[in-house]
This record gives sequence, structure tokens and C-alpha cells, in this order.
Amino acid sequence: MIKIVNLFDEFLNFYLKNKVQYKFNIWEKFYKERYENLYLKLVEDLNKDNIDYKEIGKINLFDFERKINKLKEIKDNILKVYDEIYKIGKDYINFDFKIIIYIGLGISAGWATLFEKNLTILFDLIKIDELNWGSYKKIRGLSSHELSHLIHMNLRGDYEEFEKENDSIFLLYVEGFAQKFGEYFAKEDIWYMFKDEDLKWCKENQIFLKEEYFKRVKNCESVNDFFGDWYDIKGKKMVGYYLGYKFIEFLENHLNLINISKLNLKEIKDYFLLFHLLH
Repeated sequence: MIKIVNLFDEFLNFYLKNKVQYKFNIWEKFYKERYENLYLKLVEDLNKDNIDYKEIGKINLFDFERKINKLKEIKDNILKVYDEIYKIGKDYINFDFKIIIYIGLGISAGWATLFEKNLTILFDLIKIDELNWGSYKKIRGLSSHELSHLIHMNLRGDYEEFEKENDSIFLLYVEGFAQKFGEYFAKEDIWYMFKDEDLKWCKENQIFLKEEYFKRVKNCESVNDFFGDWYDIKGKKMVGYYLGYKFIEFLENHLNLINISKLNLKEIKDYFLLFHLLH
């Protein structure tokens, strides 16, 4: 069963009653007093990367009032999309989960996670708007990707490993699985993070991406440039999602998606070496 928690409307009412205060102070007061666990989760996630949550919050909430109508539209699109996705994927969604729609600090558009002992997707409307992912088609892609993470977590039965495992090959595997499985729900909309020309570049430079990722894994270097909108590889952002998709596509030559979903770390690494050798 799906439970949707709409914090946007509640926050908006709180904001309009307190708007004489500084925007970030309103945000902090709202979450500290009403949703402390969510507040702590967001702040701790930034702290572990040495990001000052207050500074980033002040920047990302600065023009909140100007964006209200756009944020409402994004919220409505999330609600509409899940009506459609749930019907398509009901055979795979045999577990309870929550969707929390909220005003965050503009760090992660969608976050599939274990929150308050529940499988949960957190949708930060501020970040979705910043990335221009608010259209129905892009929300459909984003939602399908995040839901596929939850399905993967449920199939593996180890929810916490998705956030605790720091292995770069495991990261490529889980993001690739979410892209590949998400295609079942969203079809071509699963490439919501790319412009057409960027997806074309990824296809034309797949061998380079594979070699670069392998080199970084071998040298124990960061692969952050492959993920996240604040990094890039040769000016192209989030290319790791494409490479991960191709990795899972390669695995489908040997296994079905259900078996792929349950591979252990050693098996994933062994297959990655084979994937790297294939040109």
C-alpha cells in the first residue's frame, strides 16, 4: 500500500502565517517543531559531506515565494504520476511504502530511503524545480527511477546497504538497475535527466565512459563526477546513470532482472570486469 504525505501544503500555510520572518528561519522552525526526524535526516546528510545546511538553505529558499505556483504544479504532477505508476507496477509493488512531498534545502530531487522504519521516497520540490524536472513527463521518469530503487531494496531484503555501501561498482549497479527497471514504468521518459543531445553523446562515448569509470575504480578515485547535478564528465552531467543502465543491459544477456537484483557484491564486481572488457 502506498501512503502519500503532502507536507508542501502544510508548509505553505505555515509560511504564509509567518512570512514576516526570514525564509530559512521559517523553514527551520517548521521542520524542527513538526517533523524533527525529517529535519535531522536532511541536516545529517549534508553534514556528512561537510555542507553548511544553513548557508545552502538560505540560498535555495531565497525566492521560494516567487516559485509557489510552480511548486504546486510539480506537487500535482507527482500525485497524478503515482496513480498511473501504481496501476502499471502493482505486481512488483507487494510492499508498503510512503511518499513524502516536501520543501527541502534543494539537495536531492528524489531520494529512495529507509525513513522511520518505512521504505520511503522523499521528493524535494525546490530541487525538482531547480533542475527543471517538474513537467509530467520528467516527474514520470524521476518517480519511476526512485520507485525502482524501493523495488530493488525489497527484492534484496537489505534496505540499509543502499546507503551504507560505498563501493563504486555497487553504486553503478544500483543506479543502473533503477534506470533499467524504471523503463518498465516510464519507457523513454526514464531519461528525464538528459537533453536529447546529452543522451546522444553518452551513446557515442560509451567506451570512454566505461574506461574512465574502470580507471577510477582501479585507482580508488572518486566517481562522483558520474553522478549528481553538481559534477560533470567533459561537461556532461549524470552520465553514470547511462553507464549503469548499459551495465544492467549487459547483465540481462546472462540473467533475468530478478536474479540481477539479488547479486552479491563479489558477483557484481566479477560481472563489471566482464562488462569493462566488452567493446
